[in-house]
Order: sequence, then C-alpha cells, then structure tokens
Amino acid sequence: SIFKEISRKFNAMQKLLGHRQMINSIIQLHDGRLLTGSSDYKMKFWEEQGGQFIDTLTISELTGDILCLYELKDYRIISTIKTSGAMKVWNKKNDEETYELVTTLSEHKNAVTSILQFHDEKLITGSKDKTIRIWDINENSFRCTQIIEEHKEGVYSLCDLLVGIRFASGSEDKTIRIWEESQGLFKQVKMLTDHKSRVRALVQTDDGFLITGGDKVIIIYKLKDNNNFLKMKVIK
Repeated sequence: SIFKEISRKFNAMQKLLGHRQMINSIIQLHDGRLLTGSSDYKMKFWEEQGGQFIDTLTISELTGDILCLYELKDYRIISTIKTSGAMKVWNKKNDEETYELVTTLSEHKNAVTSILQFHDEKLITGSKDKTIRIWDINENSFRCTQIIEEHKEGVYSLCDLLVGIRFASGSEDKTIRIWEESQGLFKQVKMLTDHKSRVRALVQTDDGFLITGGDKVIIIYKLKDNNNFLKMKVIK
C-alpha cells in the first residue's frame, strides 16, 4: 500500500497553559519558537527553555478571535480574524523582543482561512467569502493583483504543488481546484470532485503525492504530467 497506519504511543510531554479560550492556530516560527492564536484575542509566543516551552511574549488583539497564523519568509507574521476578512501584518521591532502592527488588509469580505507565500514575491489567501486573492508583496506593501471567484463556497485550504507555478485549493463546495500561472494570471487547469463533503486539508509530499481530507476520508493522489492526478488510495 502507499501509506500505512503506524501504531505508536505518543505521551504528552507538556501542557501549554495560558490562553483562556479556544486555540485556533499554532505554527512553528523560523527561529524555533511556537506561536499560538486564540479566541481570547491573543497571540502567544512560546520559547523552549530547558526542554520546556515557556510563554515569553503575549500580543493582545482587540478586534476579534484569531483564526489563522502565518509567518512570511522575511519573518513578518500575518494573523486573521474569525469574524471578519481582516488580515493583520506584524513586524518585529528593531532590537526589541516585541512586535508592532504595520498594516491591516481588509479586501476579503469574510474570514481568511488559509495563507500561502508562493515563490517568495506572491501571497495567496483563501477565504470564507468564496474567493482566492493573489497579492504582490514587498517590504512596504501588499497589492492585490487578482481575485479568483470560481469556487462556489468558502475556501479552506491552499497548497503549493511544488512543480511549476501551480497551487491547489480546497473548498466547502467539495472540490479541489488546480491553478496554474499563465501570462501573469492564475487559471484553473483541473478540478477534482472525489470528496463528498467540504475539503478542509491539503498537503503535497516531496515524493509527488497530493493528500486531501475533510469529509471523514483522506484521499491520496499521485501527481502526473500535464495536470493529471491519479487517485491512488482512499483512507476511511
């Protein structure tokens, strides 16, 4: 078989306590720290010290539940709000162990659920407003250059397909759509419709598999040439 379930025991090493509401997102930063975002309107930074993760910095947002977190390659952090389309961009202050809000992007009309930095100079965002937005980014600005509106319901996941200038999107409309850049714009080149309910998760493996999930099943595709995706396995 392609992938096998492995029976292993995992013991909890530590409980990270500090948030007062649901934790909606957790990422590992480039420097090894953990960053968590919560419905208590706070982001917390956790640093490993002596084998334990310690809460070293808390940033309070007074505008809503934090839904999604993402770190850009230049170490800026993006947080999104569960109740609106706002994306907040944070930058570390010079010579200080804290962050400042540098801009708020409000083009999306509903919560941004997924973020992908694509080939360094582009940012791709997916939202419950049913759109995908393409952004040109640099040190000082974020400029929306394309709005993709083919999905019929909210977009929940984005994935770099690693080969060529292509990415995949998964949606509540039960589809996975493959996008490829042509003459400066992304166009749909493939649509996968094997899922029976919303698609919540996408990941591309280094050995050429696209793994998707969301409706109580995981589907594994093998990426072929010419945008062909062979369904290899369904895990229930």
